[in-house]
Amino acid sequence: MPHFDLIDETNLTKREILLKRVQLHIRTAFRRLRDGIFNDGFATLYDAFVHAMQWYVLDEENSKRLNIREDDDITDEEFLFYRLKENNVIDSRFSEADFQFYYNLLDAALDKKITTLDAEKVIKDFTVVMEQLGIMPFDMSTLPPEKHELYINES
Repeated sequence: MPHFDLIDETNLTKREILLKRVQLHIRTAFRRLRDGIFNDGFATLYDAFVHAMQWYVLDEENSKRLNIREDDDITDEEFLFYRLKENNVIDSRFSEADFQFYYNLLDAALDKKITTLDAEKVIKDFTVVMEQLGIMPFDMSTLPPEKHELYINES
């Protein structure tokens, strides 16, 4: 994963750790997608999306506004997406159909079955969501450099 050994979690909150993880995953996913490494790139970007939604609801104000209860499963991306959608955090630029398409595409990515993908459309779609969640924009140059050995054998 793009965040291994790149985040010093010593004095960070769970929310701060998630933010760094999401940012590192976005950077790596965008590079992978643009390099034609569709399966790993998409899986990494989807992971960033799920953790970005978790990051958003871990904020106490957001959690109250969205009526997130202690027994709600915030690891369930469908639950999170629809709760964020119902409350207009995620607007019509990323539709329920978009979510379902990408949710289903994840299985293909994990099975290494994506052979072609409109990388720029995927990046654009997820950039919109990351902006709405407050993750983007951010300065990618402030992130620690990628470790070459993490992506040398990507295919």
